[in-house]
Amino acid sequence: MNYKYRIEDLKKNLESLEDLVSFINIEKSLEDISLTHCFLIKNVIDLHKNEEGVEENKLLSSTCDIRESLKRTQDKKRCRGLYTFNNENSFYYIFGDIHSDSLSVIKFLDRIDFIKRVLNNEEICIIFLGDYVDRGHAPFKTIELILLLKYIFPKNVFLLRGNHDGGTLISNDEYKLCVGRNEGTTDDDYFTALTFNKLKKMNMPLMLLEDYHRFFKSLCTIAFVKNGEDIVMCVHGGIPRPQNDKYDFIEKLSDLCRESIVDSIGRTIVHNTLWSDPAENLDMIRDGGRFYFYEHQFNEFLKKFSVSKIIRGHQAFCGGYKEFFNGRLISIFSSGDIPNLKNDETAYNGMEPCILELNNGKYKVVRL
Repeated sequence: MNYKYRIEDLKKNLESLEDLVSFINIEKSLEDISLTHCFLIKNVIDLHKNEEGVEENKLLSSTCDIRESLKRTQDKKRCRGLYTFNNENSFYYIFGDIHSDSLSVIKFLDRIDFIKRVLNNEEICIIFLGDYVDRGHAPFKTIELILLLKYIFPKNVFLLRGNHDGGTLISNDEYKLCVGRNEGTTDDDYFTALTFNKLKKMNMPLMLLEDYHRFFKSLCTIAFVKNGEDIVMCVHGGIPRPQNDKYDFIEKLSDLCRESIVDSIGRTIVHNTLWSDPAENLDMIRDGGRFYFYEHQFNEFLKKFSVSKIIRGHQAFCGGYKEFFNGRLISIFSSGDIPNLKNDETAYNGMEPCILELNNGKYKVVRL
């Protein structure tokens, strides 16, 4: 399989969603997967590097006011783990967790007519909130789809990191997941552990696994989007743990992605934003260092950074959508059942997935 030629040919001649689907459905050996994905990862990481903005770096490293900052930043730029989007004419589509389910992603791409609109030069952006892998049943196909989307449509597709997107290679014989194992699961349910075992079984070098790690580490953790008069923060989990219910320890926007900032129990600020959840009542139990934030803490965070709403993933709710704190926090989930089609890839049977459309100050739930 001449993977480079086929990828470049797809990029040059892609006319429909079916072209993309046909490519990811090609049966590939582990060697083919390794060559294809390593090529894509190298190019996607280069794209991420080219998105870095010099002026954005200076600005977001000097203030906590994202509303004022978005008046001066360029659209679709990144700075130290943060994206800025300020094109008020654009349609934004926010995808929640997809967890190794390429079918749901494909159906949503079709639902919003993504490729046709891009080819027609319409202003349209997709922001993924992370958790691309684990749990579902098509991990390699899903990660290939995500990599291809970013490589072919770099100005239209943007990727954030989720708490499942990573891991640690301790040695050539030992691997550590970035999440705890759920009861009844095996290595096959965890993408990086599955990759590690497959490579070891085939006596192949671990370069593919190391490249997956590099790809995950290259992802931003937060995106700020101007939607009408609203400033929306997109993140996988939620807000970081405050100190005495205040955020005075955060001095600038870029601090939100600084791994050197740790909370009272030694968790980094990035760990908090990937893992935190809203507390639905005052009796929520803290477990495993996860931060459950209350409404007064949420309000303090919004005020500190001049944010209007937060859109996040991380939790699977039955309808794929749930509002908290009078609609100022929206949780979405994008893997699940597909009408009139058996979805063998999802781990969330019975779930109705959704994505969220943002445009001109409005918010619209999009379902299949």
